Amino acid sequence: MNKKSMIKKSIRVCMAGLLAIAFTTSVFATELPATDPLAVMQLPAETDPSLVPLPGAPVPEVPAAVPETPAVPAPEIPVVPVPETPVIPAATEPAAVVTPVPAAPVPEVPAAPDPAVTDPVYLFLAKSAFIGNSVGEGLTMYNNANKKIPLGNATMLTRVCYSFGNDAARNSKYIPRVNGVSMQAKDAVKACGAENVFICMGTNDLVGSSGAENAYKKYQQYLLGIMTENPGVTIFIESCTPSRPGSNVSNEKITAFNAYMRGYCDMFPNMYYVDIATPMMDGTGYLSGSLCSDGSVHLNNKAYEIWANTVKQYIASYLMAKSVARAKEREQEIAETRSRYEKNMKKMEEKKQKLFEERMQAKREAEAAENERRRYELLNVPDEVTLMHSVLAKEDVESLTVFGPKMLLSISEGPSILSDSGK
Repeated sequence: MNKKSMIKKSIRVCMAGLLAIAFTTSVFATELPATDPLAVMQLPAETDPSLVPLPGAPVPEVPAAVPETPAVPAPEIPVVPVPETPVIPAATEPAAVVTPVPAAPVPEVPAAPDPAVTDPVYLFLAKSAFIGNSVGEGLTMYNNANKKIPLGNATMLTRVCYSFGNDAARNSKYIPRVNGVSMQAKDAVKACGAENVFICMGTNDLVGSSGAENAYKKYQQYLLGIMTENPGVTIFIESCTPSRPGSNVSNEKITAFNAYMRGYCDMFPNMYYVDIATPMMDGTGYLSGSLCSDGSVHLNNKAYEIWANTVKQYIASYLMAKSVARAKEREQEIAETRSRYEKNMKKMEEKKQKLFEERMQAKREAEAAENERRRYELLNVPDEVTLMHSVLAKEDVESLTVFGPKMLLSISEGPSILSDSGK
């Protein structure tokens, strides 16, 4: 083997070793694209690149630096494949089970109770009707404008220019209407089924020269018609509201008219007087200027608020008084019922005692009769000696056997017979 052949062989051996080293390092190296010629082999950093021949280039001859010695073949280094290190997944803690916490329930805020359903005053108003003239018509407008909060679901039978005269004349333009039909007050109350009627009338009948007494008489006829057609209704007379100085309705006549009506209400058990005038007066007895809308008799909203509140306060007092009266009546009924019960129980006890005594008397009489019967029997039964003498006197020998030998021996009389019987 010449020198060149030995060099080539050594180069091949070195290349094989380098390839093995490159192979082991390429496992952990970053993979390069296939078009990169260096992807075939990765050299370690300490390798001299001049020792690596380029592809296709002739291998230069290396001059001998030392005397030629026999070449010792280098042992071939077997290529040992490096096993891939298994990738052990990192230990992960199990995900914590998160139990969703339910949201706290939002408490429902109860709706405010509807006073029209729960308030006794509003329940009372729902069964009531209000009758009035133009002053009362303003109350109707005030109630409707405020969503019927002031007076609830009361039936409003107010009309402008309404008076006792218009009602008597059946003037359809100025009398109450129910479901669009004009009718007199007595018929309107019946048609709407009101149980309670609040009436504020008389102002139009006091205009001009009309006197309070004349208006009072008209009012009496007016109320008589309502009570006749509606015998079970409860009437609340509302005082006429006062007027301002200089009004065409004299405040003095209004005051006198109200006094008449107050006294009139005292005559009937189902008629009450509601004073709505006093809360609207100023210090002189006239309608307060802050409550008047026209400088005469008509009212503003502040006055209607006072009116509605006064009526509701009166209703509350009325219901309270009725409740107290009913409680007293109930107590009286209970007392009377208890008294009747006690009387009935006493009668029953007396009757029971009488029957007991009668039975005892009958029992005593029966026992006395039985004792008398027995005593009589004992007194009327003949004794044995008398019976024996009667038997011997008749010489009824067969009858002796009835008494037996013991009886014969007990008889002291008749020794001959004893001796004969002994023979």
